[in-house]
Amino acid sequence: MKLIQLGYFVGIVKAGSLVTAARDMNIAQPVLSRHMNELEAELGVILLVRGRAGTRPTEAGELFYQRAVYILRHVEETVDLLRGRADGVIGRVNVGIIFYAADLLGPLLLDALQHDFPGITVSITDGLAATLWDGVGSGKLDLAVVPHSTTLARVTLEPVLREALYLVASRVGPAPQLGAIGLAETCGRQLVLPGIHAEFRQHLEHVAAAAGHRLDVRHEHQSMAAVHHLVLQGRANTIRSWPGLKALWNSGAVDVLRITDPEPLRQISLATRSHKPLTKAVHATRDLLRNLLRAQALAGEWPGALTDNPEQG
Repeated sequence: MKLIQLGYFVGIVKAGSLVTAARDMNIAQPVLSRHMNELEAELGVILLVRGRAGTRPTEAGELFYQRAVYILRHVEETVDLLRGRADGVIGRVNVGIIFYAADLLGPLLLDALQHDFPGITVSITDGLAATLWDGVGSGKLDLAVVPHSTTLARVTLEPVLREALYLVASRVGPAPQLGAIGLAETCGRQLVLPGIHAEFRQHLEHVAAAAGHRLDVRHEHQSMAAVHHLVLQGRANTIRSWPGLKALWNSGAVDVLRITDPEPLRQISLATRSHKPLTKAVHATRDLLRNLLRAQALAGEWPGALTDNPEQG
């Protein structure tokens, strides 16, 4: 079995067709078919079902595809690691950023990498916290900026800041209000929040219960757009950190009140996979992200409290 055959197989599965895969990989279709026949003969199983509608993996092919992607990824990382030791910092890094901060951090990270480490290619994924945790734990993501309230299996966390949270309500006065509100009064407001299984909701419920209060959640919705729509209609309030509400605040249509007494600060950390050696490219990207997070917190773009460990390596 050859690595090039694994690459061809992965390419076929992704393309869904031998013809398309051959074109994408710039290889003659008969040659590609021969490689797949040799691979199936060596393994003693059928990996692909070929038909007029295209090419799809069998059950054995699905399993082999997952393993092939894993193997090829680790070969790529090993090559990057060795080249990085000899030639400087180069390689590919897959980064996850919590969805509400992707617009803030993504462009800044790309600019910083282009300036400081032009040899690094980065792929940025934004998503929910649970999706990013799974991505880091499975190895699909090298690094992620994630909120969390507990330790995570297979993931190493480096705390960077604790974000402040704000009550967001439809504007009631002639001008938008930026102020503060106690946790007790916040719990008395009618709220629209994510479902109870969401980490953010669990964090809020825990903070409220610890202070002897209970949230008045009237609506549950995961979609940020749907939540904002309900808020703008005046049907409910919601709770957000500053990066997730800044666009609404800039619209002038909402009042924003920082929750205090006590503040329900939420931990934001850099996550990497446990027991996995990091390439120089991942180390460099993590250092840049740490610096960017701290800079945005200090500039007021991500209000909260910084964690006193800015120089972890």
